[in-house]
Amino acid sequence: MYGQEKNVIDIVALNGKERNAMDIVALNGKERNTVDIVALNGKERNVVDIVALNGKERVVFDVIALNGKERTSFDIISL
Repeated sequence: MYGQEKNVIDIVALNGKERNAMDIVALNGKERNTVDIVALNGKERNVVDIVALNGKERVVFDVIALNGKERTSFDIISL
Protein backbone atom coordinates (compact mmCIF):
# COMPACT_ATOMS: atom_id res chain seq x y z
CA MET A 1 0.00 0.00 0.00
CA TYR A 2 1.93 2.82 -1.43
CA GLY A 3 3.20 5.33 1.09
CA GLN A 4 2.79 2.94 3.97
CA GLU A 5 5.44 0.81 5.58
CA LYS A 6 4.93 -2.92 5.46
CA ASN A 7 7.01 -5.71 6.86
CA VAL A 8 9.24 -7.31 4.25
CA ILE A 9 7.94 -10.74 5.16
CA ASP A 10 4.38 -9.54 4.73
CA ILE A 11 3.92 -8.26 1.22
CA VAL A 12 5.82 -7.30 -1.87
CA ALA A 13 4.70 -5.50 -4.98
CA LEU A 14 4.31 -7.74 -8.01
CA ASN A 15 2.91 -6.31 -11.19
CA GLY A 16 1.18 -3.62 -9.18
CA LYS A 17 -0.52 -6.11 -6.89
CA GLU A 18 0.23 -6.90 -3.30
CA ARG A 19 1.52 -10.40 -2.83
CA ASN A 20 2.85 -12.31 0.12
CA ALA A 21 6.64 -12.26 0.05
CA MET A 22 6.64 -15.94 0.89
CA ASP A 23 4.46 -16.68 -2.12
CA ILE A 24 5.74 -15.26 -5.35
CA VAL A 25 8.25 -12.96 -6.96
CA ALA A 26 8.58 -11.74 -10.51
CA LEU A 27 11.16 -13.57 -12.56
CA ASN A 28 11.41 -12.85 -16.26
CA GLY A 29 7.77 -11.81 -16.24
CA LYS A 30 6.66 -15.06 -14.64
CA GLU A 31 5.46 -15.62 -11.11
CA ARG A 32 7.79 -17.84 -9.12
CA ASN A 33 7.81 -18.97 -5.53
CA THR A 34 10.10 -16.71 -3.53
CA VAL A 35 11.59 -19.64 -1.68
CA ASP A 36 12.62 -21.06 -5.02
CA ILE A 37 14.29 -18.47 -7.17
CA VAL A 38 14.84 -14.78 -7.77
CA ALA A 39 16.24 -12.97 -10.77
CA LEU A 40 19.88 -12.00 -10.44
CA ASN A 41 21.63 -10.61 -13.47
CA GLY A 42 19.27 -12.60 -15.66
CA LYS A 43 20.06 -15.86 -13.89
CA GLU A 44 17.87 -17.83 -11.55
CA ARG A 45 19.19 -17.99 -8.01
CA ASN A 46 17.82 -19.39 -4.80
CA VAL A 47 16.27 -16.63 -2.70
CA VAL A 48 17.98 -17.84 0.44
CA ASP A 49 21.30 -17.42 -1.32
CA ILE A 50 21.58 -14.04 -2.98
CA VAL A 51 19.62 -11.12 -4.35
CA ALA A 52 20.63 -8.34 -6.67
CA LEU A 53 21.47 -5.05 -5.00
CA ASN A 54 22.85 -2.29 -7.15
CA GLY A 55 24.22 -4.91 -9.51
CA LYS A 56 26.09 -6.72 -6.75
CA GLU A 57 25.30 -10.09 -5.26
CA ARG A 58 24.25 -9.94 -1.63
CA VAL A 59 23.00 -12.51 0.81
CA VAL A 60 19.24 -12.12 1.09
CA PHE A 61 19.48 -11.81 4.83
CA ASP A 62 21.99 -8.99 4.53
CA VAL A 63 20.53 -6.16 2.55
CA ILE A 64 17.77 -5.26 0.16
CA ALA A 65 17.34 -2.18 -1.96
CA LEU A 66 14.87 0.35 -0.59
CA ASN A 67 14.56 3.61 -2.44
CA GLY A 68 18.18 3.26 -3.48
CA LYS A 69 19.34 2.65 0.07
CA GLU A 70 20.58 -0.55 1.61
CA ARG A 71 18.33 -1.97 4.30
CA THR A 72 18.44 -5.25 6.13
CA SER A 73 15.83 -7.70 4.95
CA PHE A 74 14.43 -7.62 8.45
CA ASP A 75 13.70 -3.92 8.17
CA ILE A 76 10.83 -2.56 6.15
CA ILE A 77 10.09 -1.84 2.55
CA SER A 78 7.86 0.90 1.25
CA LEU A 79 4.97 -0.21 -0.91
